[in-house]
Amino acid sequence: MGGVVRAARLDIAAEDDGQAGMIRKLLALARRRIDGVDRTKAAKRCVETLKGEGAEIIVCLSHSGTGDSLASSEDEELAKAVDGIDVIISGHTHSATQEPIRVNDTLIVSCGEYTRNLGVLTVEKTGEGLDTLDFRLVPIDETVTEDAAMTAMARRFQQKVDEGYLAGFGLSFHQVLCESAFAFTPIRRFAQQQQEDPLGSLIADSYVYAVEQAEGEDYRTVVFAVVAAGVVRASFAAGEITTSDAFNVSSLGSGADGTPGYPLVSVWLTGRELKDVFEVDASVTPLMPAAQLYPAGMRWTYNPRPVQDHQPGLARRQLVHIRVPAGQGNARVQNLAHGVHIFDLRRDHPPGLGHVPGEPAQIINLHVVHLSYFLRN
Repeated sequence: MGGVVRAARLDIAAEDDGQAGMIRKLLALARRRIDGVDRTKAAKRCVETLKGEGAEIIVCLSHSGTGDSLASSEDEELAKAVDGIDVIISGHTHSATQEPIRVNDTLIVSCGEYTRNLGVLTVEKTGEGLDTLDFRLVPIDETVTEDAAMTAMARRFQQKVDEGYLAGFGLSFHQVLCESAFAFTPIRRFAQQQQEDPLGSLIADSYVYAVEQAEGEDYRTVVFAVVAAGVVRASFAAGEITTSDAFNVSSLGSGADGTPGYPLVSVWLTGRELKDVFEVDASVTPLMPAAQLYPAGMRWTYNPRPVQDHQPGLARRQLVHIRVPAGQGNARVQNLAHGVHIFDLRRDHPPGLGHVPGEPAQIINLHVVHLSYFLRN
């Protein structure tokens, strides 16, 4: 759990503009976070606070998720540990509940992934608790009638993004960056095969481009970049690709300056450590596809027949070959600061993570802007 959102009471009936007013309150609430707090204790305090303010129904918006068992279902654990939560609207695990999960007096519902469904839950508060009158998942597709008020609100947000952020980079929300003659791997199938993929390679290439643009005349060749599958959130269809499309693909994270995008960080590893990283990639990917690495500038080959290691449940796949471009033994390797796959490979330094003595660690925010520029150029 990255942080615990503070509690707030929403007097829905008192809103002059209905849904739009409620969404504005939720967006403002989502900006406030408390890191490093025990979620059970925090939830109990929230329930106590909201009841003290006269709340009739307490809803928890959670990004912990549900699983096949209680041990892997954090929201079920939360409902079991904390009395007084009426409904948990659950996210993170991409689960689509066909009916509410009831834990004690708490209902847990989830709509699935990537805004494919709208969840509709109708409940009634009685003296015995909360009764479910209706729950259904409504597919978000071309059959849904456009809501004029919500469309107008979305356009207002787009204008704010244009004026407050993208304009400073010479971009706009609907600006066409380029055209693709083919569709990239749909996000539903991305990372389902343990092999290279054009979408992953394209994004890794954009990392190299981002560093080159940021460093200008001081640019030192970046030989290798990787992107982990888990940070790729959408794909590109055939036809025009816009700034908005680029953001959907690389939409996660924020830097120290508060602008969008995980930062790129330059550190270094020895060749042996790099080999270990690639073996971890080859071994862990079958268990966790979101961890798969997609490269630009380097290639590694592994033996698909695993070697049973000492760690139970993990079959290690040995590398057969690593190919590095000739003459690049003193070159940098880049990736997002989303995990420890961020390398600066230098053969004349001792092993371990760190940066070259006497040189500052390089941190470059990867804005959606860099991917947009890369596609445009």
